[in-house]
Amino acid sequence: MLEAAPRRFHPLVLIPFCITLAWVLVQFLAPLSLPANSVPDLSGSVGRVDNADKTEKMNGFARWVYEGGDVNCHQKASRSLFVNGNEMPYCSRDLGIFAGMMLGCLFGLYIVLDLKAWYILGGLAPMGVDGVGQLVGLWESTNPVRLLTGGLAGFVTGIALAFIFYIAEEYIRERRRSRARRPAGGSASVGAPGAQRPEAHVGGKDGKEDEEADGLEDVEGAEEAEQRKKDG
Repeated sequence: MLEAAPRRFHPLVLIPFCITLAWVLVQFLAPLSLPANSVPDLSGSVGRVDNADKTEKMNGFARWVYEGGDVNCHQKASRSLFVNGNEMPYCSRDLGIFAGMMLGCLFGLYIVLDLKAWYILGGLAPMGVDGVGQLVGLWESTNPVRLLTGGLAGFVTGIALAFIFYIAEEYIRERRRSRARRPAGGSASVGAPGAQRPEAHVGGKDGKEDEEADGLEDVEGAEEAEQRKKDG
């Protein structure tokens, strides 16, 4: 079985879905918030600040997004998409990963798949093959291929996120069920006013014997009274 749970709405998965959706929207809003054709080329290297002279001229929102891309992405113009004539903050493969994660979490809002190693590796393998082949010079990838392979990797990552939040949701549900099964007022203490002996209402053996003994005493008392009347 690929599915880890019955098909129903999983509200806790809204958390990663909303976060990834907001991040994807940010990728498009940042270049749209800048003057058209003002960011033509940001080519650099991963792990380095290459475009501080360009990002410092941007508005605060766009600067925040583009500075993140400057450090975490190579931002090569030939491997990036353009919006409003501006290069996007992250390359097309990274954009595909972000969008795929959002779609995976959207999928997981209703259908939660179990974490199977074979389909996780299957989702990551195409991006790895395309990236390594391009790195060693076997071929030059294209933006549509980068988007597709990154999107597939992001999709299985989103499914994994949905599964993790589903497990958290089930844990919370189980805790609530445990609290609901727990007695609200606690057990009555021995000798408390109005408290009954457990055997009296549970129907234990001692309770039955006490009730039978009380009944016999009543019958014997009535017989003695009747005998006295006759003797008198």
